[in-house]
Amino acid sequence: MKVQLALLAQGASIDRFSNRLSVFNLVESFESPSFPLFVPEAVFVSVLRKEEGDPIVSDATLSVYAGESMIGQATVRVDFEGASHARQVMNFQGLPLLKPVNLQFRFVVPDRLTYVLEIPVTLGKPMQPEVPKVPA
Repeated sequence: MKVQLALLAQGASIDRFSNRLSVFNLVESFESPSFPLFVPEAVFVSVLRKEEGDPIVSDATLSVYAGESMIGQATVRVDFEGASHARQVMNFQGLPLLKPVNLQFRFVVPDRLTYVLEIPVTLGKPMQPEVPKVPA
């Protein structure tokens, strides 16, 4: 079993007629001028490719860590259904980022696969209000 694709986005949608996946607002990093930061919604998307000898159905766990603290977890069934790939879309509501430490999504299929997607979380410069220029 190999990871063909793994990403974090603000949202995702699966077309009910074509079964096509769309992801919205890819998340490459979180930057905030202050902490704590509350992420209202995040969607982890992965596509796994089946290899010879892999089971058709496996149970997996996706754990979300902020630094060393687990802040979320989901269990998912990986089901290839006779196909060569399986898609997982997991939605997390309300991720608290208390300080600027990297966010990790650890996807584990026991005895088959461990994959970590790491998203940088950094302290950014405070935003300066824009002061309108007064004509002389």
